[in-house]
Amino acid sequence: MKKKTAVLFKCHNWDSVIQRSYERCKRHSNKSDFYIVYDSTKGVVEIPEHIQKTENIFLAPYSAVENLGLAWGTEVGNYGGYWYNGDYHQNLFIINNPDYDYICSVENDVVVLNDFDHIFEDMDSRNIDAVYKHVEGSKNP
Repeated sequence: MKKKTAVLFKCHNWDSVIQRSYERCKRHSNKSDFYIVYDSTKGVVEIPEHIQKTENIFLAPYSAVENLGLAWGTEVGNYGGYWYNGDYHQNLFIINNPDYDYICSVENDVVVLNDFDHIFEDMDSRNIDAVYKHVEGSKNP
């Protein structure tokens, strides 16, 4: 049975560098559904109109997280922390799109060199649910 997969390209603005990163990411996800996850908290979507017409766009404003009862960054009067917490965007996406077997979230400043579809297929064949790198905190002497 074919698994349903999605690649989430995450950004909060758009420029020529993000455009190139988007194109590279899209080239490596031919069998997966491709979404641009965009933080629309400011009320402006800078994604070019022709891309908005052809791509799946998932708007993820801070208010959507607040509506779930989650908070991040508001205690200092800004939403900066919200953007850096990738789990929030993924959770919003999953809540709104529960039919996916695998998703991969990619920040707009990450260079994509591997095929996501191959990674998803490999994960499925090896019965792997998640891929991550555990990072140890610094230890005091």
